[in-house]
Amino acid sequence: MELRSFLIRRMKIAKTRIETEINMLNSLLNILVPNDITILLANRIQTETALTPIDSIQVAIAHENMPAVLISRDKELLRIPKNYIKVSTPEGLLTTLK
Repeated sequence: MELRSFLIRRMKIAKTRIETEINMLNSLLNILVPNDITILLANRIQTETALTPIDSIQVAIAHENMPAVLISRDKELLRIPKNYIKVSTPEGLLTTLK
C-alpha cells in the first residue's frame, strides 16, 4: 500500500501502470509483510521512539530480518531507529557498496 501510494503521489505514475510497476519490483525484491509479532514489536518501538505507526512497522520488519539495512531519506527514520537497526540513505548505501 505504501509503495502504491508513493508511485501515485510522488512519482506521478498513472494508475494504469502501477500494478505493472509493482509486479516488476516484486520480481526484483523480497517484499516483507508484517505479521502479528511484527505489530507487537512495532508498538513497543513506537512507545519508545514516538515514530509514526508506518515508520514503526518498517523498523520492526527490518529488525526481525537482520542483518538488514533500512534505506530511506526520511529524516526521522534516519535518526531514531539506530538503536534497533542500521539505517542509511540511498546515497550512503551506494558509497558503502563501492
